[in-house]
Amino acid sequence: MDSTRMRNHGIGTEPARMGSDGATFSKGAFRSSGSFPSGGVSGSSGSFPISAVSPSGGTLLSDGAPLSEGTLLSDGASPSNGTSPSYGSLHSKGTSSGSPRIDGAEPPLGGIGPSFHGAPPPTNGARPRLNGKELAFKITLGLLCTFIFLIIVYPLYFIVIASFSDSTLVATGKVWLVPKNISFFGYQEIFKDMRIWTGYRNTVFYTLFGTLVNMLFTLPAAYVLSRREFRARKVIMFIFVVTMFFNGGLIPTYLLMKDLHLTNTIWVFIIPFCVNVFYLIIARTFFESSLPQELHEAAVMDGCSHFTFFFKVALPLSKAMISVIGLYYLVGHWNDFFTALIYIRNNNLQPLQMILRDILLSNQVFAGGAGTGGDAGGYAQRYADQIKYGVIIVSTLPILVIYPFIQKYFEKGVMIGSIKG
Repeated sequence: MDSTRMRNHGIGTEPARMGSDGATFSKGAFRSSGSFPSGGVSGSSGSFPISAVSPSGGTLLSDGAPLSEGTLLSDGASPSNGTSPSYGSLHSKGTSSGSPRIDGAEPPLGGIGPSFHGAPPPTNGARPRLNGKELAFKITLGLLCTFIFLIIVYPLYFIVIASFSDSTLVATGKVWLVPKNISFFGYQEIFKDMRIWTGYRNTVFYTLFGTLVNMLFTLPAAYVLSRREFRARKVIMFIFVVTMFFNGGLIPTYLLMKDLHLTNTIWVFIIPFCVNVFYLIIARTFFESSLPQELHEAAVMDGCSHFTFFFKVALPLSKAMISVIGLYYLVGHWNDFFTALIYIRNNNLQPLQMILRDILLSNQVFAGGAGTGGDAGGYAQRYADQIKYGVIIVSTLPILVIYPFIQKYFEKGVMIGSIKG
């Protein structure tokens, strides 16, 4: 194509130039005869600013809005001849033309430039106004979530206020929002029993040391079973899964513990149940789906062994999973009373749950004799429920205190293992 045809089509070879008002024209912009005012850019036929090309031969602003032939734009003013742009409203800095025109607007030819079909996006950070249906949905959702929250929280709140309220008022339904006739006699009776401190000591040891042993066995086993190059992983995993459905039963298990000399020892809480297969499957799935194979290959190229990769790469990237599984193990050890009920006869090794159970049962037996009358009957009627609610608070308070510190990891890891791919 020769230079004459190039000029006729608005294509030139001159470098980009700047107008008198600082407006930059793209390389090769065709400019017909005529002067450009100092305060504006004349959108003559074939000329355009640098950032847009009009498929119809008109002038385009920097945001792609075309102008009709001969339209004059000045800073802070509307077009000099009162005409509007050919495909939409004026988008000049400081213009007084207002918001874009969307009624009857058509997209530029050839699909180049913006199309103003539909409502324009909000400007200046303004939030879009909600219509009636969206507002009603948000209000309904908020009320529903509040109702569910109250259903979950209120029983715990009632136990707290009932534990230091008058049991007679609690039994008659007069205590439901605020405590009445406050009395801490139930807590005094609970902590007056010195066995409670022995139970706390034993339970804390069983919980912390047992959780540590659980993690030491579960995490390495899950990592090994997640490696595809380990050929025996399917067979071993099948054996693990079988134990979830079949076991030897209570009596054979007790005889086994007795033959292993684990009864009446602290190790019966820790060694026999050191791996939970369900948590093992969760950890294995996490290692398979969340740690890319490319990460392991890159580590191997740098001379990293499986042990180094497990301790320095896999574990630091698995904090959410470790926190969730650790919390499950911890709560399981804290609430465990069945193991002590079957295998422990020494009172000095009893966990907190067994001691609280004994206090609760003795209190119920004492309350059962209330019908005989006398001071004992009045005492039993008044403080039986107060001790019962106090026992619940004493047994659950430590876990409630620990949970907020690992809540962020629990929220991140609660769905781990749910998606495989």
